[in-house]
Amino acid sequence: MIEYKLVQERDLDLIVSETYKTEIGITYFEGKDLKKIMSKAIEMKELHGAYSHGLLEGYIWCETYGTFNKYPYIHMIIVFEAYRNNGIGRELLTHLERELKGRFDKVFIMVGNFNERVYRLYLKNGYNPIGVLRDFYREGIAERLLEKHL
Repeated sequence: MIEYKLVQERDLDLIVSETYKTEIGITYFEGKDLKKIMSKAIEMKELHGAYSHGLLEGYIWCETYGTFNKYPYIHMIIVFEAYRNNGIGRELLTHLERELKGRFDKVFIMVGNFNERVYRLYLKNGYNPIGVLRDFYREGIAERLLEKHL
């Protein structure tokens, strides 16, 4: 059984090493101090993890007031390689939406145009495309902005 809860500082090294193994980690965090970034996210209580038998299998990073300083913004969902294709990403998303519902009426996320699989996951889960930001994080990558009404 998977438990969804806030990520603890003790999982920081695992988060950093597993994130750097992903396309998102390589694309967006190469040359950046990911340990410092994720430590701050843990401190701010922005990382929600999927734990099984006490082991972290993946996480979702959401800045509570990250969109226009008014709405939650999901930075990313990372499911560690050994645990992929088991619905953990979808469950992390559902967990977060439950946490946000009642406090907010919408949530936002951006998905790079190289990440079709994740883009389809969001569409299947009720997220609606509202725009494209070209070269927003990285030159040559278009970010698709999506929102969901909670």
